[in-house]
Amino acid sequence: MTEQVSRALLLTRLFIESLNARDVQGLASLVSDDVEFRNQAGGRSLRGRSAAERLIAAAKEAELHLVRQEGEEVALGDHEHVVRVVVPVLEIIRGSEMRGTLSFEVRHGRISCFSASSEALEAARR
Repeated sequence: MTEQVSRALLLTRLFIESLNARDVQGLASLVSDDVEFRNQAGGRSLRGRSAAERLIAAAKEAELHLVRQEGEEVALGDHEHVVRVVVPVLEIIRGSEMRGTLSFEVRHGRISCFSASSEALEAARR
């Protein structure tokens, strides 16, 4: 495993920990200045480090906690400084458990893109 891939995996783990801890500063320290938080439910994406506050607020409101599961996928992107990481998670929302997937792009040692897909989001779209 390359140092770049190891760093990307560490960043995704710290991202989940920061989100669960509702640590805005911790989350903001992991992302690039122009990070994109993609909205898989069809709404507009959030951009920039200030979007970390909105993501934390939404997680707090939903009483969301994420538990990383085995089977993460790692791929090097088209550009030599990009690593894509897909992480299966168990989402716990107000005590209910659902399966989900978090997708990250790590560029130059920072998370530059994040999106989540889940049973909860799929149900909300219907």
